[in-house]
Amino acid sequence: VFPHSIRIDPQGNIWTVDAASSRILKFTPQGKILLDFTVGEQPKTKSQFNGTADIAFAPDGHLFIADGYGNARIHHYSADGKLLHSWGEAGIEHGQFLIPHNLGIWADRLYVADREANRVQVFDPDGTLLDVWPNIHRPCGLTVGPDGNIYVGGDYFVSSGVFDGLIAKIKADGTGLDTAFGTSGKAIFDLGAANGRILVIDDDDYAAKVSAHRGAELPDTEVQPADCYMLLFTSGTSGAPKAVITSHGRLEFVGNAMNMIVSLTPSDVTYISMPLFHSNA
Repeated sequence: VFPHSIRIDPQGNIWTVDAASSRILKFTPQGKILLDFTVGEQPKTKSQFNGTADIAFAPDGHLFIADGYGNARIHHYSADGKLLHSWGEAGIEHGQFLIPHNLGIWADRLYVADREANRVQVFDPDGTLLDVWPNIHRPCGLTVGPDGNIYVGGDYFVSSGVFDGLIAKIKADGTGLDTAFGTSGKAIFDLGAANGRILVIDDDDYAAKVSAHRGAELPDTEVQPADCYMLLFTSGTSGAPKAVITSHGRLEFVGNAMNMIVSLTPSDVTYISMPLFHSNA
């Protein structure tokens, strides 16, 4: 077993979602099992991450389950564990999923953190796509607060210019980032551009900042996973140009993630069907 998510429903019952067996358990606060069912149809993969990832509770008591690892779909269940409806398939197009990792519900909207696609997708209970929020890098956790705002934890939020390990509070209608809080990662260097600002590189001011470092010796230090490997300058899917801070550890994680998703081996050859300056590349 591999319990991946623990949620508490409005009645105070405790639910666990298992990523290895796709087993869903409902407990009383004292630990008595009230409901036990398995989603099933798990594909064969080499990873222990091969099943369901999260659960959310609709106002009418219905359940929505993210079948996020191995499969790429959302299930709609009745309160007593009967499957009513499923939707989704693997892919990057709107309405498709790479890893539907976390769920949240507010009124008649289901929010899906599509982690490896760097976005949150919004659906109605029937699976109709209502909205897509791009440029949320690796949304690893999502919940809906009692205030109706959506709280998303991710590596960084590129549309805000705030980087590394923050929780974002986003308005429920998706009109924009309301605030972000948490401790950001260490700054690699500072060229004087404020967060959220476009850095213009073809002017004298930028040239003067860069020239101050011309001829500088590289530091004689041991490389750590969080250290910057490169800046990937991208035009930005959202139309907001940016420099993506790519660390050594992030490259390693991407490699491991691809191995988990498509079972790459050392003898495989992969092709990137887009220019490297595109953010998804």
